[in-house]
Amino acid sequence: MRFFAASVCFTTDIHERALRDTSKGQEKVEDNMKALKKEREKLLEFKQLRDRKNEEYLKKKQTEKQKFTSDSHQLHQFLEEEEQLAMAQLKSWVKKF
Repeated sequence: MRFFAASVCFTTDIHERALRDTSKGQEKVEDNMKALKKEREKLLEFKQLRDRKNEEYLKKKQTEKQKFTSDSHQLHQFLEEEEQLAMAQLKSWVKKF
């Protein structure tokens, strides 16, 4: 009986230590999970900021492209008008001489 009682006490001690160790391990896992969740939130915020900045950049570039296209079109029209005017003046001079 004495051996059995000692065995039970020893087993109980092992069991209690195992529970304590498991509890500590669980706390570490939970702490790690919290840290990972915070890191994930930071990464998501960074991604959102990056996406927003990319969108702003693309809009800016689209606006610049439209302005460039418009300016190019206006310049082309101006040059055509100047060419027509120069041709008219040349024809006028040719008729005079």
